[in-house]
Amino acid sequence: FRPILKQNFYPFQNICIDESLLLFKGRLSFKQFIPPKCNRFGIKSFVACDCTGYILDMIVYSGSKTEISVSDENLSKSGNIAMTLMKDYLGKGRSLFVNNWYTKTKACDTVKKNRKYIPSIQNKLQRREISFQSIESLLCMKWQDKREIWMLTSFHYTDMVDTQKVNYRTKLPTQKPTCVQECNCFMGIVDKTDMVISTLESIRKNVSILNSYVLYKYVSSKERFAEFHLKLIKQMFGKYLQTSNIYQGKKNSDNSLRIFQLNILIRLRKEKIKRKSVCTKHKIRRESRYHCKECEVDLCVDPYFRIYHTQINY
Repeated sequence: FRPILKQNFYPFQNICIDESLLLFKGRLSFKQFIPPKCNRFGIKSFVACDCTGYILDMIVYSGSKTEISVSDENLSKSGNIAMTLMKDYLGKGRSLFVNNWYTKTKACDTVKKNRKYIPSIQNKLQRREISFQSIESLLCMKWQDKREIWMLTSFHYTDMVDTQKVNYRTKLPTQKPTCVQECNCFMGIVDKTDMVISTLESIRKNVSILNSYVLYKYVSSKERFAEFHLKLIKQMFGKYLQTSNIYQGKKNSDNSLRIFQLNILIRLRKEKIKRKSVCTKHKIRRESRYHCKECEVDLCVDPYFRIYHTQINY
């Protein structure tokens, strides 16, 4: 399944890695509890996601048996997970955004100030002020907003960017460091995918439907996920629903899309009265003057018109 995700889409420049949580409250040795997530309890996955919302790769956390193909002694477990997810995109000009669990990777991420090797930066800053230190190709920056935000980045400078918002007191446009603005933009993508998938009435997360929707939306109209999902169900019913013939040698007239489409009932002339389809299926001989134009079947108004168009097995 994982190789297929990469074959169908070539990602853009910006990629983010974050944790996804599948709701599960049963007994499981590697079940995780993550308070900031919506579900809080469940099975954790490490997800690499493109800036469009397409899921490129994922690793399901299973304790000591977690499948990690890269094992570098100089990297921590989080670093090896990031390298496993990014191994096909290294050295190709990609920008990686991660959270503070992956602080040993050379990318752009938030970081905790008490981590090892984090430099000491001026303690007190005024609102909207920044202070930073850099070494080789790595920049450590502290920015004072409502709270202290510490950033590690290997491809940003200390420049500021407009947030398209206005301060309600000064009426001046508000600004943020570029690394903070881009990190806020791309790090929420995995949580958005979780939110979209949660609308599916399915025990498992259906990643294939989400990725199909992302590609469809990118090349076609901006259709809602619920509408796309319904269209997909109709097409799958039409292609894969198998029905048997009522009589040998007679073409089956059962329409698998009868439940979803708009059905129009018309009245036939007296000389065109035909046998009812529902009754014929149950070996009952009855005739009707009413005909469904869309499904091309003959039905009485009540109750078989309703039964035929609301039940799969009638």
